[in-house]
Amino acid sequence: LFSRTEGHPLFVVHLLEHLIASEHLSSSDQGWALASAGPELEGLLPHSLPGILDKILGRYQDDERLVLEAAALIGQEFDANAVAQAIDFEVDRVEELCDAIASREEVVVTHGIADLPGGIMSAQYRFTHALLRDSIRRAMAPAKLVRQHRRLAEWGEALYGKKSDQIASRLAVHFAEARLHRRAVHYHRVAATNARRAFSNDAALEHLLEARALLQHKGSDTGAELIELDYDVARTLRASGDLVGAGEAYESIAEAAASPAEASEAWLFAAGARSWLGRDDCMRCVEQATALVGPDVDPSVAAHTLGSAAYWKLLWDGWEPGGRTACADALHHAEEAEHTDRTVGHRARLAFFLALEGAYDDAIIAATSAHDEAVALGDSSESLLARFYGGLALLLAGRLKDARVHASRARDEAVLNGHAPWGALFLVQLAWIAVESQSGEAWSLAEASLKEAEPLGHRFILGFASVVAGLAEVARDASGDARKHFERAEGEPYLMDWFCRMIALTGRHRLGEEGADQQLRELAEPMGASRFLAWCS
Repeated sequence: LFSRTEGHPLFVVHLLEHLIASEHLSSSDQGWALASAGPELEGLLPHSLPGILDKILGRYQDDERLVLEAAALIGQEFDANAVAQAIDFEVDRVEELCDAIASREEVVVTHGIADLPGGIMSAQYRFTHALLRDSIRRAMAPAKLVRQHRRLAEWGEALYGKKSDQIASRLAVHFAEARLHRRAVHYHRVAATNARRAFSNDAALEHLLEARALLQHKGSDTGAELIELDYDVARTLRASGDLVGAGEAYESIAEAAASPAEASEAWLFAAGARSWLGRDDCMRCVEQATALVGPDVDPSVAAHTLGSAAYWKLLWDGWEPGGRTACADALHHAEEAEHTDRTVGHRARLAFFLALEGAYDDAIIAATSAHDEAVALGDSSESLLARFYGGLALLLAGRLKDARVHASRARDEAVLNGHAPWGALFLVQLAWIAVESQSGEAWSLAEASLKEAEPLGHRFILGFASVVAGLAEVARDASGDARKHFERAEGEPYLMDWFCRMIALTGRHRLGEEGADQQLRELAEPMGASRFLAWCS
């Protein structure tokens, strides 16, 4: 109601009466409720309200009407300079007309001064009600609307020049309405990048879907661009935590790929998204990718595929000799080919191999570089992965103060991205750091991480939270509760269950359980995991 009327009492009354009369709003024993979803109500106007709006707007004719039409295309807030460009008037004349309209405080009001590029100062105004602006736009002739949007788009692009990305959202709308679809697609993609950097994945996804719809409307010669957009959509879904949607999007790309190399790449991305959902789905995608590696495949593609496969086998099946070598080889080929996306991913994954093998300093360097590279690319999924392995390496290296700061920042980054699974993982990491630091907040953090993990339905997150909660219980001499947490984490197989078992064995060793140190040593020695080996003693 507020978005459509901005609280204007007369408009509220008329809108409510129409919603009731059209049965979109009804009363029951439980109270008043909407019978339709939000999108179905968008643009709904009562039959009596257009008459009221027409009566108000009918008072503005000739030049005043031209000004209001151009302003309605700009936004709820607008400046005189933009209006002047849209209708080819002098700025002073537009300000004079706007001031006259604003003096009635009926349709628009003054709204300060706008600072435009090049030191330009322009009077700014605001529509009093969104309904008035909508009504003006609906009444405009289509040809006039197209012409004025084109003028606004080209003026804004010229005014901002190399800084046009700052107003990418506005330019995307203007170019789309001006039917210059190619340029609209460009600015929608720029706006999506801006949104991702501002941790607004929902807004980024909206821009990408708009761009995709425009490309599909255009038709021919857009195949490569559509694939790029599909990748952007999939990455954004993954960054926002919609892992089912991301997996489906990547698989669609793989199935439509024009070459084995392109298909293999997409299957690996699908494996990354599916890894959160279960071993079968993830390894099915990995197998699809590796099956495409034949003797004719480019060596860099083969190295990329085999290095990725080694990483997923590590996560699901545990450490194997040669895994790090395959990952390092994939990184080497990616760097040589200057394939930035692959370089970032393999560097982050290599950090985990190095941390497991006890090369903590190298792992920290690799994870830090991967994070910075991922941020520069706007890839929050890879930046969060690098954060996780960097925090793990700092913890295992015994640099607990650094690890705490690192994990806190990583959790903030995950929360800003709206990625609940990563947010929960970093909270578990903070709890583990608190245990090893002998902090008094260890149990409260462990308890909070369990509460975040349980509703997510992800076995690794819950297993990781459970073993760390067990460690926290050991630290406060609650051995019975500690064992319950360890047993909870040692049930059915899941992603990185072997890693959680190693952590649980350190807790069982601290409880003095017979054979725990030997079992931990058997798991840790083949890797060379020095911190875990130290915990055995």
